[in-house]
Amino acid sequence: MTRVNLTRTIVDALEEWYSKPALIHAASTGQAELLALLLTHSAHLRDMPRPTPTPMSEYSMASLGSSMFSAASCAPPSFYGARGPALFAACHSKEWRCVEVLLTAGVPRGNINSQCDAAKRTALHLAVQAGQVSIVARLLEAGASHQAYNVFGRQPLHDACASGNIDIVKTFLHYAADPVARVRTGNQALHKSGDEGKTPYQLAKARRHESVCRCIEERLGYTPT
Repeated sequence: MTRVNLTRTIVDALEEWYSKPALIHAASTGQAELLALLLTHSAHLRDMPRPTPTPMSEYSMASLGSSMFSAASCAPPSFYGARGPALFAACHSKEWRCVEVLLTAGVPRGNINSQCDAAKRTALHLAVQAGQVSIVARLLEAGASHQAYNVFGRQPLHDACASGNIDIVKTFLHYAADPVARVRTGNQALHKSGDEGKTPYQLAKARRHESVCRCIEERLGYTPT
């Protein structure tokens, strides 16, 4: 049996057993070596005959957890198209080695930005919240949008400034993220938090993250209000 045929057999077995794309299973369970194997042979596996696909809503609710993907997620992806969902699944599961493997192999920019959970958190939001400086940088380099808003009206930079992670803030500023973009109107919890309408700079200032404030001031060339 050739290596490609063996990989094809592995893919069939995984997808039959777990009822989800093999890439997503490998990424969400931290199997970086398996993920690399699948990606290495993706050109051969892309056009392989597929079983009757399971709607992505079923992947979300039954296989991946109801909070992982938003209800807006579309039908199950092709093998190549599964890279975006697999990247998000790896970030959601905090499997950062798998994230690195996927980004090295290449993930379509549109697929990076179209995946989110029920709270509209993208892979970039998740990496920021986990404090993963190098992953944030790689996601931005790969085309992840720093302008994406979650249901609380926050862009990833809002979260970075609120947490006081100076290295992540510097990374965002390098990629031209806006330190004076305002938090959008969100749900009732946001109104109670008092963050509505605040900028990343103001969030850092309110939490006394002085090094973050100085970094933003130097980047802007003035002290924002």
